[in-house]
Amino acid sequence: MEIVLRPFEKEDIETYREWINNPEIGELIDRNLPVSKYEHEIWYHKLIQNRDAVVFAIETIDEHKYIGNVWLWDINWRHHKAEVRIVIGDSDYQGIGLGTDALKLITECAFTELNLNKIYAYVLCYNQRAKKSFEKAGFKIEGILKQERFINGEYHDVLIVAMYRSDYDQ
Repeated sequence: MEIVLRPFEKEDIETYREWINNPEIGELIDRNLPVSKYEHEIWYHKLIQNRDAVVFAIETIDEHKYIGNVWLWDINWRHHKAEVRIVIGDSDYQGIGLGTDALKLITECAFTELNLNKIYAYVLCYNQRAKKSFEKAGFKIEGILKQERFINGEYHDVLIVAMYRSDYDQ
């Protein structure tokens, strides 16, 4: 199955809100309270106006089905770096390599279109699916933030993974 990145449209936001209100997904993206429709609409409008973010919907090519989002966040134009965030929200499409494909596409955008030098992400150590996806896309572990997140009454370590333009060009 192949995917494409397309603009994250207003028509997508209710589906995305349902995903992030799912406790399993909310835990992974550091969201522990339900998101109201009103709050989500405000978030969306701020997001698409943010000059330091580039946000895409992930869509299957054959079915034209919206399955998730990938974006570059907190783009630092001076230092040519940005954080990568990704959510495959549709459970039917999780764990089959589409996250890795989306990471490869956002990587291409970061290095060829936006002239970034470094992209990085924060991955919960226990999220093995995300860790493998980033590694398959070419990211390397740069460090561990010990006891960085408090989730369900416990502290959890977070990996910092990154890729550099010099790694991408090879």
